[in-house]
Amino acid sequence: MIKSLGLFTICLTITGAAVAHHSTAVLETTVPIVLKGTIVDVYFANPHSAMIVEVINDGGNPERWAVENSGTLNMTFDRGFNLSNVVVGDAVQACGYASKLLFTKAAADAEANPDRPRPPYWKDADKAITGRLVVGKWGVGEHWSHYGPLDVCLELLGLQSGE
Repeated sequence: MIKSLGLFTICLTITGAAVAHHSTAVLETTVPIVLKGTIVDVYFANPHSAMIVEVINDGGNPERWAVENSGTLNMTFDRGFNLSNVVVGDAVQACGYASKLLFTKAAADAEANPDRPRPPYWKDADKAITGRLVVGKWGVGEHWSHYGPLDVCLELLGLQSGE
């Protein structure tokens, strides 16, 4: 009984860590962010892929955003995304959710330190979202990332599920 309880505790701990890493709790899922721009870089790798999208901000200046993918490389390819259809130079729309850190003082502190460590899939992006919905020449990609409410992003981009 003690042995099986110990094994159960270990399994629960490992499962909890995996769920925490892939939890929407780290995202501000009540504030969707919509981007429209051009793909300037693509990073297909494990544990996450990303497309770097350059958008023109309200001030007329270019900004680079990492549109993070939540799946493994195999999952990404299984969902139909690959280097043949996610191409540098193509127009893209994305709707997704940013880290909660963007909405706290910690984000301001991080912005003050441009040398802070960044995930490799951010490349030279200034900001990042998890891309719940991406639209490009491949069509509507509802599963670039599975974090955050899909219906909100579909509505913001004027789409219906399955288009």
